[in-house]
Amino acid sequence: MFTAGKVFPPHETLVVFPMIHEIQKFASPPGLLPGGRVIRRKSQDVTPHAAGVREYVHGDAMKRIHWPTSVRRGRLMVKEFEQDPQAEIWIYLDCQKIVHSHKEHQEAEVPLHTMLFTKRPKINLPPSTLEYSVSISASLAHYFIGQRRAIGYASAGQTFTELPAERSARQEAKIPETLAFVEANGSMSIAALVAAQASQLPRRSSIILITPTVRPDLLQAVDDLLMRYLSPMVVLLDAQTFGGPAGTDALVNSLRERRVPVSVIACGDDLSQALSAVSSVYNTQDTRAWQTPTYSPLT
Repeated sequence: MFTAGKVFPPHETLVVFPMIHEIQKFASPPGLLPGGRVIRRKSQDVTPHAAGVREYVHGDAMKRIHWPTSVRRGRLMVKEFEQDPQAEIWIYLDCQKIVHSHKEHQEAEVPLHTMLFTKRPKINLPPSTLEYSVSISASLAHYFIGQRRAIGYASAGQTFTELPAERSARQEAKIPETLAFVEANGSMSIAALVAAQASQLPRRSSIILITPTVRPDLLQAVDDLLMRYLSPMVVLLDAQTFGGPAGTDALVNSLRERRVPVSVIACGDDLSQALSAVSSVYNTQDTRAWQTPTYSPLT
């Protein structure tokens, strides 16, 4: 009895999507535009809220043509939509190189001859802040799309990446595919990412910042969002548990002073449980808490 092996050169490219952890519940962002009703303003995008029809003008997308009405009136008519009363949710992933860290990791080898007769081994994430951040981003996107919320994504590695907010099933494929190629090789801080992108978001949108930073840049980013009447939430990876520097606790205290929901993730945590346990520490009616940042010595 003997074994023999042969290596076959690859002919296809394999893209490994991020691991998705099922989240039972997550701190619900306020996410409602004033009044919680349909905003009586026309939207350039297709939303679930139809407002009526108008005559076609050059440049209108063909998919917006309402053919039954066009046939009845004898000319092309297009559908109009109103803004969604539920504001967008955005995931901002920190890809700044200097804030990420990892520990040495060695995969446990499973003998080939035992694979057919044993349970499939549990797959654990490598002890890397980037791997955890990517998996958290994919898991939150999956959760909120399941809640029928419009979700967008932005990050800044060597290039700036932005996926406009959508609520479609197509978005659930686009975000993990984008995350599969994310690398922590950027120079832009989380504060710079917010400054570059947040001005384009409608008021009351919710932004989930996912970062392992221990630098005061995070507080600067949060204050910037608050002053723009946006609703920040933070998923903060405890860098020290990944072999990085200490400082997470001080940031958590400063975030709680601002009444900003924060989830601290340590290396080895069960992400399904950790993210499902996030509690909202703010009152959605307390608008002053969102609009007036509380400054701390860290800033």
